[in-house]
Amino acid sequence: MPRRDDRDFRPRSGRARAGRKDGSFLSRVLQSAGPGFAKSLSGKRGLGHLSRGQVAARIGLRTPGPRTRRVVLKARLVVQPGRLRAATLRHGRYLEREPAREPGHLTAYGAETDTADIDALAERCADDRHQFRFIVSPEDGVALDDLKLYTRTLMQQVERDLQTKLDWVAVDHRDTDNPHSHVLLRGKTADGQDLVIDREYISRGMRMRAQEIATDWLGPRTDREIQATRHQELVADRVTPLDRALQREAVDGVIDLRQIPATPSAREAHALKLGRLAHLAQLGLAEQSRPGRWQLNPNAEAMLRDLGEREDMLRTVRRAVPAPGTEIQIFDPASSRPVTGSIAAKGLRDELTEEGYLVVQGIDSRAHYLRPPGKVNLTEFPVGGIVQTLGRRLVLVSALPIARQTQALGATWLDAQLVSGATDLATRGFGAEVRAALAVRAEFLIGEGLADRQDGQLRLAKDLLPALRNRELAAVGSQHAPRTGMTYRHVPDGKPGTGVYLKSVQLVSGRYALLGDGMNFSLVPWRRELERGVQRGIAMDGPGRGRGIGR
Repeated sequence: MPRRDDRDFRPRSGRARAGRKDGSFLSRVLQSAGPGFAKSLSGKRGLGHLSRGQVAARIGLRTPGPRTRRVVLKARLVVQPGRLRAATLRHGRYLEREPAREPGHLTAYGAETDTADIDALAERCADDRHQFRFIVSPEDGVALDDLKLYTRTLMQQVERDLQTKLDWVAVDHRDTDNPHSHVLLRGKTADGQDLVIDREYISRGMRMRAQEIATDWLGPRTDREIQATRHQELVADRVTPLDRALQREAVDGVIDLRQIPATPSAREAHALKLGRLAHLAQLGLAEQSRPGRWQLNPNAEAMLRDLGEREDMLRTVRRAVPAPGTEIQIFDPASSRPVTGSIAAKGLRDELTEEGYLVVQGIDSRAHYLRPPGKVNLTEFPVGGIVQTLGRRLVLVSALPIARQTQALGATWLDAQLVSGATDLATRGFGAEVRAALAVRAEFLIGEGLADRQDGQLRLAKDLLPALRNRELAAVGSQHAPRTGMTYRHVPDGKPGTGVYLKSVQLVSGRYALLGDGMNFSLVPWRRELERGVQRGIAMDGPGRGRGIGR
């Protein structure tokens, strides 16, 4: 009787597909390997305790050669029992964000749909123990004209390797130099059990599958492509495969290259190692102790990693602030001077761990790269808003760009600068923009009767900032009165408001909380404790004041 794969064979045009769909890969391997094979993999526990993907990771993959297309695959296991819904929603909002250079938001897709619902995935994950997140970034991603089909093909192969149907959604990002796909994979198998994936399959197997598919689709790397990659690696200020090869060859940090290999391929590899060591020597990370013998700095890999991260930061800043001659500084809360300026760009410096960054055009004319502490909610920091560093804290002092502050009704950041008589403004860059905006704001205040000029000097009203705040609060209160069905009640500065927290309102003068008691409502400066109280089912009587049980 002919085998199934013999019957099903049909020559067809188009891209090759990695892997076969017939039969069980795990079953075929175990049958051919004999009854002792599963025990050798999993010890005395037997086949039932094999992690999924363990067999594929160890014997089911082709060893990649120099002509294999390269793919970077990053993975993260998110373990948050009972809290995955919120984490999935937050991460999904980032993935579907509006691209930097394209209109509209991105759309998630799945195995069989081009419009997957991340919110629905979040609901299915609500009671799960864990979730997997992957970033798949083919080195030749630009050449893959259909990244969506590529990701689907990869996930189909992963399903065959793991022997279960998978619940996943993905979003493609093409707004960077390297197009890549984000995959959110639910931590459950098709029968509802926890999905446990072998560590080696995550760290090695899945990446090799991605490389197999890319090589099948685009063909093996050409000699020219290989040479171009090797030249880049020779002079790269980051960790490269050459560096890892040198580390493996080193004995107590010493690499002995005195012996010239006999074969042409080995001599070429030998020359590449010498070239890389020469570049590391220029960086102070290697030293030739005697001809052919090299000593590696024990911290070479960590220092190269830091250099690579720094270059990524500088490239991010140059993209956000392209003005030639702009000085760039990477903010260090332990040693840098405080920074005040406008947000030029924001994003995640690590899309898996959700650690963010801000690019800030400072009033000192410099462009600063800031790393907010922890998992800061970047939606609270709008592009164009004004931020200030206070030690390790990052404070949003105004949500409005300065162009919108010049004619705004309310106490703006520009007004605070006029009151304080700011003198640390640079004469170029953002500092010059602030100087020009202050001049326009001064004329606005004169027109409003809140300032005048005597002998060419600007004189501000004594109570300028409270007066501006109260004007805005009164205007906003009259707008909200018909919507709420309650009467606006002004709360003097420094006095607590009373009532149940209803919502927050972003005003020119800052963020305010709307408190109501059914008859009246008031606006008081917003504090995070107000929303925390609502989440716990507690009605707040004002910022930090008494508590009442809410419905």
